[in-house]
Amino acid sequence: MYRKTDSYILFELDQNHSIDYQVELGKSISQIANNDKDVVFRQNATFAFKENGIYKPIGNIVKEGKLNQSMSSTSKWSAFIVPKNGKPYVGKLNPNDITNVKMAFQSTPQIVKNGQVFINSKEEATPSDVANSSTQRSAIGVKENGSILLVTTLTSFSLNELANLMINLGCVESLNLDGGGSTSSNYMNQQIVKNERPVSAAIIVRQKQDIGDGNVSTPLLIIDAGHGGNDSGAENKSLGIKEKELTLQISLYQYARFQQLNVPVALTRNKDETLDSTPRTKRVKESGAKYCISNHINAGGGKGVETIHSIYADGKIAKKLFDAVVSCGQAGRRVFTRTLPDNPKRDYYYMHRDTGVVDTTIVEYGFIDNTEDVSRVQKNWQVYAEAVVKAFCEYTGIKYSPLTSSGENELQDALKVIQEKGAINTPDYWLKNAVKNGQVNGEYAALLIQNVAKVINQLQTEIITLKNNQGSNPPLTPKPEPKPDPETPTEPKPIEKPKSWDQVLKLATDSSVYFQVGGKNGTGVLLKDGYILTAKHVVHPDAKMKVQTKSGKWYDITFISEHPEKDVDIAICKIDNPDSTLPYLHISSKGIKSGQRLIAVGHGLNNKWMAKEGVVCREQVGGQPWEFDCSIPLDNDDSGSGTVNEYGEIVGIAVQKTSVGVKIGSVSQSVRGSEVVNLSHTKISDWLKSLKIS
Repeated sequence: MYRKTDSYILFELDQNHSIDYQVELGKSISQIANNDKDVVFRQNATFAFKENGIYKPIGNIVKEGKLNQSMSSTSKWSAFIVPKNGKPYVGKLNPNDITNVKMAFQSTPQIVKNGQVFINSKEEATPSDVANSSTQRSAIGVKENGSILLVTTLTSFSLNELANLMINLGCVESLNLDGGGSTSSNYMNQQIVKNERPVSAAIIVRQKQDIGDGNVSTPLLIIDAGHGGNDSGAENKSLGIKEKELTLQISLYQYARFQQLNVPVALTRNKDETLDSTPRTKRVKESGAKYCISNHINAGGGKGVETIHSIYADGKIAKKLFDAVVSCGQAGRRVFTRTLPDNPKRDYYYMHRDTGVVDTTIVEYGFIDNTEDVSRVQKNWQVYAEAVVKAFCEYTGIKYSPLTSSGENELQDALKVIQEKGAINTPDYWLKNAVKNGQVNGEYAALLIQNVAKVINQLQTEIITLKNNQGSNPPLTPKPEPKPDPETPTEPKPIEKPKSWDQVLKLATDSSVYFQVGGKNGTGVLLKDGYILTAKHVVHPDAKMKVQTKSGKWYDITFISEHPEKDVDIAICKIDNPDSTLPYLHISSKGIKSGQRLIAVGHGLNNKWMAKEGVVCREQVGGQPWEFDCSIPLDNDDSGSGTVNEYGEIVGIAVQKTSVGVKIGSVSQSVRGSEVVNLSHTKISDWLKSLKIS
């Protein structure tokens, strides 16, 4: 499954994919296996060296039990190994014991082991520029169930940051691959890097061929990816978009999701294959499926999603799918049907006319020749595809469950804890009736708070009672949970919800500014009306100061104020002539808590707009209660970075490097971190209020 965020690209293989390592000297990754129609994803692999002007891969390479390339200089390096039987893994490759190895290649270093950060640079003799730099990177990882993940970062990562990303994505083992100018990936022939380096080797992911011909035992649904091969469908040449590529992307995603939901499903095509009307409708008709969803992108100057059903269908499923996509923000155009001009008893579209008794719905997700429309489809295709999956499940009465995020897992764990304490009867009730997108809604949240408060009061009473040696009170009986009335559903009251971390990262990046003060540099964060919050030691009231925004534009700024207490390292400046379109962050009123995840974007070590993340370690620093420390590593010129919470609000200003203690598994380790001025501390919040800064 493919996913692109602002900071990385992820491709997760499933049972319908195969992985290969392919060498073609002098070629870039997008040129390798470029005539193979089954390839869906390519990514750079191990490191390379230049010989006679041509890049060649470094390390041992094994294919089908044979050593295709041997290098003694990489004997200490780790390898990604796919055995002929069993799960893939990251470990040491013994060139003398490869009979049962299907495919393997070396890289360095291993960065995740047993689900924990494990960076083996010294033992593996990893080159220092690889071990110590912060740059674009790529990695390969393995989840507990054996699934393989390929990751290409779009921003700079240290090895430690890359390891934590792979762990957050579910990897129990991971291997760092080549990075810097060699970093690239290609999904469905969409090249990510404009000028790829000819690294001569790539990881190749192929779609297995046996899923596109209806080879599923009586599928309930067959998904048709419109057009393909010689038939590109509609095109937007100025944007380089082809209908056949978008429809295949959507269809493969839906196919994978339906499989996860245990829905019997088939595909008309799973690759860039020419499929004329006769073989296409034959595959649908002979699949035995009851339903068909035919995915398309429209053209002709309109706007919005359309769904089209047969003249012999009631149109209910077409309306259901239409409403689902519209509910995700796409414009809605129409639900309709059409007949042949000379025969009102025959369907106009061959996907209705020639697919027999299969109930076929054509979904046109938007217009490729409408810039606004196609932009929404490009950005939200996965959201629209998932909405169709959910709507189909609801229509057919199949149990639907969304893709589980780490936040939802945390919520489940939290609900189990408060169940054990007697605040609720069962987590299942809350997850089913009161939770949406990982959050407890409306009046349910109020009830949950009341019950938790009662538990806390009860525990406090019990502690006092025990201290007085008077025994303990009986356990609290939780307030009965309300039974939802399916006949008269009540819309829960809206509550503020956390943003996705991709949204938080974008907000933090867009609002970060690069300081130039005389010959010194630093970081600040934009607030409303052109105000800038930064560290006191970054600014100089008497010097000429200017800042650069993410757009690249420079602004002159004026010093406004610094905190009157010497030890409180925080100051305010203001852009002289701020644009009304400047992005900005709000100051959070929620405070911070230990373990809370934060993001900061700074400009340390000349890496402008470098995003880093960490967690709150101590809520107060000894002797300076207005500061907390966190595991966001601070470099020179990062001072003044705003630390941003899950709501996209600024909670603090990073002011100083420090070492912090974090727990990795059962082991506590000391890592680089930062001291941060806590904006919710009264000493700081009162000062900001006096300046009317919010």
